[in-house]
Amino acid sequence: AYREALLERSAASGEGRLVQGLGGFAYAGLLLGLFGGVLFLYRREVYESASGFLVVFGSMLLVLGAAAVIARTEASALLIPVAFAALITGVLYDGLLGVLTTLFLTALLAGQPPFVGITAPFTAAVAGTAAAVGVQWIERRAQSWMLIAAVAGGYVLAGGTLTLLRYFSLGDLAAAAGWGSVNATLSTVLAVGAVVPALENLTGITTDQTLLELSDLNRPLLRRLSREAPGTYAHSVNVANLSEAACQAIGANALLARVGVYYHDIGKMARPHYFIENQPKGRNPHDRLRPSRSAEVIREHVREGLRMAEEAGLPEAVKCFISEHHGTRKIGYFLEKAKREEPDLDLDPGDFAYPGPKPQHKETAVVMLADGIESACRALQDPSPERIREVIRQIIRERIEERQLDQCPLTLRDLN
Repeated sequence: AYREALLERSAASGEGRLVQGLGGFAYAGLLLGLFGGVLFLYRREVYESASGFLVVFGSMLLVLGAAAVIARTEASALLIPVAFAALITGVLYDGLLGVLTTLFLTALLAGQPPFVGITAPFTAAVAGTAAAVGVQWIERRAQSWMLIAAVAGGYVLAGGTLTLLRYFSLGDLAAAAGWGSVNATLSTVLAVGAVVPALENLTGITTDQTLLELSDLNRPLLRRLSREAPGTYAHSVNVANLSEAACQAIGANALLARVGVYYHDIGKMARPHYFIENQPKGRNPHDRLRPSRSAEVIREHVREGLRMAEEAGLPEAVKCFISEHHGTRKIGYFLEKAKREEPDLDLDPGDFAYPGPKPQHKETAVVMLADGIESACRALQDPSPERIREVIRQIIRERIEERQLDQCPLTLRDLN
């Protein structure tokens, strides 16, 4: 009745329509400005990223556009896809930003005459919050049915509450369950199944769902690694266990580290027998090569790995592990061998160094350390706890002295 009275009043006066239009513009502008301020203060990385800013505000505008269409067609307000925006921001960033997006959207809806009152904003707020929080527990896109159930359950709970408050009848409650299920299904399928994978490329963000899919050891690239370079495969699994535990201890992304390690040495498949973990005892093809040529073969596994990763469509977050896990370190064994065997040659140290860059992230720096530690500890004749601790301290000291950790955010506390 209140909504109808407002509409009649605005229809009766052209001046009233103008004032109402200005009021609506000011209302929306103020709320969007406040939301932008929240991003600026507490999510600066999203605010300063053109793609991130576009994704967050674009998803909100899509929802508002859909709400306008629903209002014009007089369809059920339960079809307003607030959960769609909540899912996108929740998957790409975090649940808190998803909840904030939901609350600002429901506040915007509450100020529009077709949705005045408590019912539309309240149901949208509950369902959107369920979507933003629920998506944090979904590990694979195949589990989307659980997310659909959570969002639909949010509509049912909100409808039940409104029924107890006498805002809804039993028929309205049944409608909330039906339309809410439709909304939940469409929002989840579109957001998780179609839009988010496309936005990962736009924003450069790799979601946990994508990482979990890449962690499947039955993926073609990893199965090929296990067949063609079994020693490297076993080494990668061991380093993944070490890196995951270390990242959990310092609050870094343990899942990203594990997945990155699985693929960090895939370039060795080009010439697996040139790497010690794949060589049978007593047979080393480097014995027949000049040291400079051996160093070139060793360095090449980084470039080959990046090429294979590009062909396999691996995300940038995983490619970083391939290029950064050796940083710009010298291939010391062959450099010293070259100095001994070819003392008259003018050696270029750059020919005996990895192309880099140095680790730029906590996770890639942890993998650099774990990679060296696993190899060194595996070669110990008597791997007692004391000797292993000393190897770990020595390798960390070496990486610090080589300035390989200068460009990553690891702290001394993290290293300790």
